[in-house]
Amino acid sequence: MSLWKTEHYRNAPGRSEGWVLDMLALVGLAAMPGFLFVWFVPLPFLPPVICLVSFLIACAFAWFAHSSGADRRAAGLSAWDVAGIFTVVWIGAAMASDHTYLIRLFEILATGA
Repeated sequence: MSLWKTEHYRNAPGRSEGWVLDMLALVGLAAMPGFLFVWFVPLPFLPPVICLVSFLIACAFAWFAHSSGADRRAAGLSAWDVAGIFTVVWIGAAMASDHTYLIRLFEILATGA
């Protein structure tokens, strides 16, 4: 019951509707890595990189949904749903990636080369 009250308290009438622009900015930031993957990531490293980036994007959307008080039971697509979609992408990319490439990716990131 307390969770229900906090969600509806944050979405009380009179609250500014500027969160829509914030949501559009987050969607733009989430789509940008996909375009950068095409040019900068070699093919064997693509699943591990998608795994890491989708984890970070899922965390960002979950943080935004929590801080904006998005309704979990909304009829349309909410920030919680987008965070869930990126979580599924994260898990799927982790299952599809080869662990040797993931270890090599972390070695490359650790050395800064």
